[in-house]
Amino acid sequence: MRLFTLFLLLLTFNYTYSQDSLVYYQDLTFNSEFEQNVFEEYFIQHNADYLALFMALSKEVDQKKFEATKSIFEAKYNRLNTEKFNNKRADKKVKIVYEDIHKEFFDQYRALNEFSEIFETGRYNCVSASALYGIFFEKMNIPYIIKEKPTHVYLLAYPKTDRIVVESTDPAGGYIKYNSYYKQQFIDRLAKAKLISSLEINSESTEALFDKYYFFDEDITLPELVGVQYMNDALSRIENKDIEGAFHQMEKTRMFYKTDKIATLMLALCSEVLANQKYEGLKYIDYLIKIARFKYYGIDNNTIIGEFTRVIQTQLIEKGDAQNLKLFYNKLDSGLEDQSLKIELGYLYNYEQGRALYNQGKYPESLHYFEAAYSLKPSNLDINNVLINALSRSMQTLSNLEVLKKLENYAESYPALLDNNLFKSFLTNSYLIQFGMAFDLKNEKEGNKYRSLFEENYKPELNLDKNNLGRSYSLAAVYYFRKGYTTKAKSILNAGLKIDPDNYQLLVRKNMIR
Repeated sequence: MRLFTLFLLLLTFNYTYSQDSLVYYQDLTFNSEFEQNVFEEYFIQHNADYLALFMALSKEVDQKKFEATKSIFEAKYNRLNTEKFNNKRADKKVKIVYEDIHKEFFDQYRALNEFSEIFETGRYNCVSASALYGIFFEKMNIPYIIKEKPTHVYLLAYPKTDRIVVESTDPAGGYIKYNSYYKQQFIDRLAKAKLISSLEINSESTEALFDKYYFFDEDITLPELVGVQYMNDALSRIENKDIEGAFHQMEKTRMFYKTDKIATLMLALCSEVLANQKYEGLKYIDYLIKIARFKYYGIDNNTIIGEFTRVIQTQLIEKGDAQNLKLFYNKLDSGLEDQSLKIELGYLYNYEQGRALYNQGKYPESLHYFEAAYSLKPSNLDINNVLINALSRSMQTLSNLEVLKKLENYAESYPALLDNNLFKSFLTNSYLIQFGMAFDLKNEKEGNKYRSLFEENYKPELNLDKNNLGRSYSLAAVYYFRKGYTTKAKSILNAGLKIDPDNYQLLVRKNMIR
């Protein structure tokens, strides 16, 4: 499936499989040194500084700015976290924290907002504000969970008891503690609309039903909210046509927030990056490596093979740059994990490199690639035939003995070639020729050696040169006849006629020796 088509179809799929090998730490592209240091501290050193993690999104934030912000945060924490505060009821604690933070830090709601702006301009949105509340709650040991809706997040403090909603983008009524009357009215309305069955009403308490039907939004953690922040930034970059930048931000999102919806958006972005690529830059191989990981989201080996075919088209066919193609292939091969895919791509790469050289008449050079392709797919008929043809053409200037030695080396290195009738015919004919040449030079020992090898390897289905057959057996027969071994000469001619009963040369020689 072409990648741009896949991109158009992505949002119609409902994936249920989830896996954690889509992004590796070394894949990440950082926007600042501070961001890189913060990520290393969290993912490598396993030290969680949530204030730093949320600040790291902005490329304008460095260590100095972070330390200044941290001082502001710590000062506010110290003013709030008093013994008097800690002795208050849960709802009072939440109200104090909510109002104090909102008053000091939040000045203007902006849909697009970075966390660091809270401390610089007072601008905030539901993600950045919820993050700040979450960091304070975390440090003050106030239990909470973060609730995520499709386009909104908010907090729920004391989720197992009071369930106090902290709605950061509603300064007038953002702190909500629902009383029993409200809960009962809510359940009564659902029952009247027949959205709750009578069985549920009779078997479950109002509290349980309220929690079940009112707080149905997805729970996320503070690290996952870091991911949401990066996702929002990615969506903003999409609006600005920065697809590659958006993908890099979504990779960071996935490091924190491992859900199918994140994976789907990553795949869509990566697909769009590659959709119209001619692969003129080596960096795009990184995207091809990454998209190959989405096996469980619709990307199969044929998709990657199709994309690599485009790499070959650009680098080898259009540019004639075999060396650059080698760089592209080596990078791709080293980055892939699926061994079956590596075999397919290795075969394709070596076959096409060999074919380009073969078409230029560079037969000896092509053999290196054809051998590599053959070793990956020894049963493939195409590579069998092209390897043998290239081998044959590469040895046109060699003596028969040199050809024979080379063929024997190939048979030893690649035994399966002996099952190929083209190769076996080539080898057998070489034995036949060497058999005749040896007797012509009166080298009986060598002649008998190669005759035996010829007859051991000969099969009726092989393509045999009948002229060579007649010549070689005739030369051997003449050799023994001249030495006075007439019976031996006749037996050799009969052996040749057994292979080719109508061979003219052998029949003539037989008549002459009577």
